Amino acid sequence: MRSTSYWLLVTGFWFLCTGVAVAAPTPSVKIPILMYHRIRAYKGTGPMSKLTNVSPQTFRAQMHWLADHGYYTVTLDAMVKLLHGDEPGLAKPMVITFDDGYRSQLEEAVPVLRSLHFTAAFYMITSHIPHPDFMHKKELQALANEGMQIEAHTVHHDDLRTISKQQQIKELAESKAAIEEITGKPVLHFAYPDGGFTHSISARVGSLGYMTAVTINSGFATSKNNLLELPRIWMKEGMDMAKMFP
Repeated sequence: MRSTSYWLLVTGFWFLCTGVAVAAPTPSVKIPILMYHRIRAYKGTGPMSKLTNVSPQTFRAQMHWLADHGYYTVTLDAMVKLLHGDEPGLAKPMVITFDDGYRSQLEEAVPVLRSLHFTAAFYMITSHIPHPDFMHKKELQALANEGMQIEAHTVHHDDLRTISKQQQIKELAESKAAIEEITGKPVLHFAYPDGGFTHSISARVGSLGYMTAVTINSGFATSKNNLLELPRIWMKEGMDMAKMFP
């Protein structure tokens, strides 16, 4: 445990060098995990389509707003360390996540992320990887090699609450192995299809080698959260960014 005097010395030195405030690693740290699906204009095909579509223009505006207001991205691994107080960080860390692996994420979101030097995590449905509307293996490899995280979202996107324990294990293990084979990197993070989980399911996810798992429950991640039941912020059209991200 770092002493108070040591922490003050570190933070004071950082501020003098950069002019940027540093947040002390305390149990009160709050990290927003942003959730996106399709990055395309809403086409009026139903309420879920409206919820899961953010236009490229809105996405770009949201990313620039966050950058202009001091937010910066961290990986899921770094987020865990910040939540546990294992390392210091700047005052406004965030994690950007994309579910399912839609091609629009690559074509519309990734260029914006690159321009702002943001990283993100992409949760893949592995049975969809050869599909033309989703990202392909070589594209995922390239993203992983530039520092994006390619993580698991099951094989078939079945709500884990609706299938047997044996099927759950198969979905969790096979998707993890498939992505590790594609990227050559460990897959330690998971997103629940449709946000569906129970405490026994989240424990099973952890037993299969995952470090974190994200839900669709709303809220900022804190040290009080179970790392296998993390909340997220569902990003939508027309959001009041100043109200959501103070």
